[in-house]
Amino acid sequence: MPHHSPTLFDAASPNGDEFLLLDDLVTLVALGLLEERPTPNGPVYALTEFGLEVPEFGP
Repeated sequence: MPHHSPTLFDAASPNGDEFLLLDDLVTLVALGLLEERPTPNGPVYALTEFGLEVPEFGP
């Protein structure tokens, strides 16, 4: 019998992982790697100039 693993769209966060993602985003903002930009649909996050200089994040 094939096992179906839920995708992000099937089960967005069965274990409350969205809290962990938000915590990571807040930490990256605090470190100056990301900036939070408000939009009508909720916040979006963008790399700062400093974040672009970090090889793991930048182009």
